[in-house]
This record gives sequence, C-alpha cells and structure tokens, in this order.
Amino acid sequence: MKKWEGYKKERDEWFEKAIPYLEKTVAIYDGKTGSISAEDKQTYLSAMISLKQCYGSLNKSDKFMEIKKKIEAAGGKVVELTKSVGE
Repeated sequence: MKKWEGYKKERDEWFEKAIPYLEKTVAIYDGKTGSISAEDKQTYLSAMISLKQCYGSLNKSDKFMEIKKKIEAAGGKVVELTKSVGE
C-alpha cells in the first residue's frame, strides 16, 4: 500500500501542474465553439475531459461538476467510471 501512496502522491502533483494549462486551453475555446474547426473542437473536448479526470482524482467535486456540465453542453460524452482500479 505504501508503494501505491507514493504513486498517488506523484500523480496528484502532476495533475496539479497540468490543471492551469488545461484551464487556459478551455478558456481560449469557451464561447467560440460555434466558430471553431472540428479539430479545435476535439482539442477543446479533450482538454475538458482531462480536466474532469484531474478534478475527480483530486477530489475537487465542485470543479468536477462544473466541467462535466461544460462537456455535456459542448456535445461531448461524459463517461463515468463504475469501478475503481484494482476492483
């Protein structure tokens, strides 16, 4: 279990470092979804899905729900994990 805790801590540190970049990417595309290319829309959705994963793993439930709603509004699919790793 200690080994997993070390990995979890490292993962959380990487997620914390990634969040500002993902948030900036999402902010650039916010409000422009009607006028962007299909490739840019995919980038937008991918950034939001990555943010959702980071927020969920870091137990940032308010931000998780906020980004989940944005994904749904942008026409993306929200996939919920039904099992934890190792189950």
